[in-house]
Amino acid sequence: MVINLPPESYQETLLYKKLLKKSTPKDGLAEKVTCLIETAKPLQELIVAGPFRDYTLHNPNHSKKLIHLSGAIIPNETLNELSALEITVLIMSFYIHDLGMVLTQTERERTIRSTQFLEFLASRQEFSQKLSVLREISKSAMGTELFDIETSIFQVTEAALAEYIRPLHATHQRYQQLIDTIKNSSGRNDLFEIDGVSFLEELILVCISHNLNSSCLLETNGIHNDRFNRSLIINGLSLNMQYCAAVLRLVDIIDFDRERTPKSIFDALGIANKRLPGFEISLKEWNKHLSVHSINITDDELVISGDSKHPNIEHSIREFCSIIEEEIRNTTTILKQNTKNIAEKYWISLPFNVRANIRSIGYIYKDYSIKLNESAIINLLMGENLYLDSQIALRELIQNSIDACNVRKNYEELSYFPEIIVDTYQDKDERRWLRVIDNGIGMDEYVLSNFFFKVGNSYYNSGDFKKFALNKQINSFVPISRFGIGMISVFMIGEALKVVTKNESSPRNDRLQRTLFIDGVNSLAVVTEQSDGPQGTIIEVLLRKEYSDSSSIKKLFGFIKENIIRPKIKISLIQESNNKSVITHDNYIKLNNKILPTLKLENIETVQIDLGRFSNILEGKAIFFFFKTDSNKLSYYDLQGKLTWGTYPLKESFMFEKYLGGSRITVNGILMRMKKIGSLYNFGKKFTNFVLDVEVKGISGIEYDVSRDRIYGKGLFKVRGEIFKTISKGLKELGIYGRLTPETKQILESVETRKMPTPPLDKDLVSKIKQIIDNSKDWEIGIHKRIAEDLGISNSVATKYITAMLKMKMIKKSHSSTLDGSLTQTLSLDNL
Repeated sequence: MVINLPPESYQETLLYKKLLKKSTPKDGLAEKVTCLIETAKPLQELIVAGPFRDYTLHNPNHSKKLIHLSGAIIPNETLNELSALEITVLIMSFYIHDLGMVLTQTERERTIRSTQFLEFLASRQEFSQKLSVLREISKSAMGTELFDIETSIFQVTEAALAEYIRPLHATHQRYQQLIDTIKNSSGRNDLFEIDGVSFLEELILVCISHNLNSSCLLETNGIHNDRFNRSLIINGLSLNMQYCAAVLRLVDIIDFDRERTPKSIFDALGIANKRLPGFEISLKEWNKHLSVHSINITDDELVISGDSKHPNIEHSIREFCSIIEEEIRNTTTILKQNTKNIAEKYWISLPFNVRANIRSIGYIYKDYSIKLNESAIINLLMGENLYLDSQIALRELIQNSIDACNVRKNYEELSYFPEIIVDTYQDKDERRWLRVIDNGIGMDEYVLSNFFFKVGNSYYNSGDFKKFALNKQINSFVPISRFGIGMISVFMIGEALKVVTKNESSPRNDRLQRTLFIDGVNSLAVVTEQSDGPQGTIIEVLLRKEYSDSSSIKKLFGFIKENIIRPKIKISLIQESNNKSVITHDNYIKLNNKILPTLKLENIETVQIDLGRFSNILEGKAIFFFFKTDSNKLSYYDLQGKLTWGTYPLKESFMFEKYLGGSRITVNGILMRMKKIGSLYNFGKKFTNFVLDVEVKGISGIEYDVSRDRIYGKGLFKVRGEIFKTISKGLKELGIYGRLTPETKQILESVETRKMPTPPLDKDLVSKIKQIIDNSKDWEIGIHKRIAEDLGISNSVATKYITAMLKMKMIKKSHSSTLDGSLTQTLSLDNL
């Protein structure tokens, strides 16, 4: 059966004609449906804002098509059995279900200026960053270029509006607003009543269903209370809400032609030009690229036939046909689960198979695209190509718990006492399990399905979390978890995983506790739910045999102590022997008081700098060991060679309490590697004796690699520069700098200048340096110091900028001068 084009008027559709026969003057349903349609049609035409206009039409023609399609999928036997109320609810839902996406021009302007929409933009980087870049470019654009940029800004804003409105348009509150508008516009308060008895709540629920998963048709509000009642009686007329919802969902998804672009195709087309020439497909080009000729229903399949002028569109259509097929299968299966008398009366006449019959115009369709070998990628993520040690999986679990507790601590500061426990136990089969327990934020079903089970999806980097953080006024939280691959690493040491989690603060009001059993990477999780249980998450890992003996357990706990140095959240470690230890944040190197008399006897003076006193970024200690000369000066060496690092008395194992020695650095309390941290103050063959125990506070500017054990890039530059600046400030404010010998001062100053990596040039800073030099009549000696003072930067940064600008030929030499003996030129800058 080929589904023909709908008739000119809804009054000519099969379903409406059936309503006319079944409705009586007493119920007045046919007249009320007509009144609703005539009132709703002008509202549907008010889509002047455009967020949905270009890629999917929700106008009266769409609603008329749904009435027409319902006549094709509802078999005659069922159609004859439907009550006037059931037909009324169906037709009304066809006109109301998408009405929430209608925006008047006034509503659009009010929406894009609303706090809620601005918060939404801030939480969605794909929109906010794009808009920020476009607006910055528009400041200097003119003519045609400015018009193109303003058009792009409008398109991005419309796309953001569509994403913002889509989840809001099918809510009870929105439908109630629309119903009130319809009642006021029509002057009829009885449109949704039969002789004073309302069916409005049932109609709204049917409309809401179109934006939910098909499983909603099986939901209950209690043991004997179905969410979608199958046998409701309203003023003597039957109403199968489940069937009405099922029909709405099916005809809505099947209405697929060139006037109706599915969201999947909109996503494939994109809102901006592609990088390669020839890939510029604007949304308004849709009608030129696709023309669906027909929808044909046979006993075996539903065939969608059409033309396409671009492989992206054809691929998306084929994928969308799979979505239609899944919806038909799920919905039909749900209807068949009803009792015999209901299932035989209410059924759908649709085949399970859906096929796309697309004629490719101007290209040959091949499914060529970049695809990932999932097995190989998982092996890569789990292997030691990424992580240096398989035990790092344990560190990943603890880091996730720290993040979860820190989030909750941010919005429950006064009433919340965070806690993390790591222990092991044996089950009844004598299998060894490792367990990490936290009372952090926990996870609801949305976070589990969209982030926990999605490799590469980091919840804390998502727009969903940013929106949650805005609502909870969480401002200072910077996550340790950034890459979304940590959880899968547990299978490096484990065979199976058990997760128990609950989020009492779920923004979706999902407060169920869920228990998940996962038997390997590719296994389907077994899930159970219950309403009771504490907030937080318990992760249990069934350890592989090579990690389950007592010796391996001891190594695992030793690894924790060596790598989780000073977490923000207290961690209790409990081994099976009840050997309990606690790791706290205040865990820095301490000098052994017993060695101090010996150091004094050898004229070795220790200088300890509390980094937190002199920095907003660093905490911890810097301990220098200087030789005290006869004149009470401090030197980095002594002529007798007593100040020799690594030999008694300067042997780390003697000098520190519960620590073997050596410099170390942590970020968020987690041990990190940083290139040559132990030799920062060594210059050539001149060695300064010092130990650094540095904690970098959780700031977003610190970058580290995917394995999360090495600081690099801009992060390396920022941390190293902050260490030099903080120690220099500490030495001066403590009065130590004045006691240093000239040679020692020279070493400290030289390493600060020469060991700082060349910074990535900041355009704004380069421009300011250019302005200062342009306004200088002559190049005076030490101009870099004046620039540093004027701009609030260090001398070394000013020098490095000038050097880098010379190398990049941003600066031309004109005549010789002296720059503290290191740079010799008067500079004039080219335009950047």
